Amino acid sequence: MTGFSDAESFFYIADNKTNFNFIYGIRLHIDDIKVLQYISTRLKIGKIYKEKDVANFKVNKFEELQKIFNVLEIKSLNTTKYLNFSIFKECSILYHNQYVPGKGWNISLTEKEILFN
Repeated sequence: MTGFSDAESFFYIADNKTNFNFIYGIRLHIDDIKVLQYISTRLKIGKIYKEKDVANFKVNKFEELQKIFNVLEIKSLNTTKYLNFSIFKECSILYHNQYVPGKGWNISLTEKEILFN
């Protein structure tokens, strides 16, 4: 999975105005959909979407992202995508541990200043 992540994956943070959605995905040609099905079945996570000649494997549930984090920590990425992964992982963990949808951040102003400065 690390090889596909290095070459074909993406880490995306969507701002939905009231909350954030963290998405990990792998995008391959439709001919390679069996690879995505294998990854999804093997890890028991994510969904596969088809668009014309492209297949997308996407994971957006925090509990499922934890499995991706574990895999990519054990067998780390080899390209600059490792930096994207590290930032994505840290943001995801911070958000899910400290943000209460509709209420905002569950940390004091001083902690925010430390985290974002």
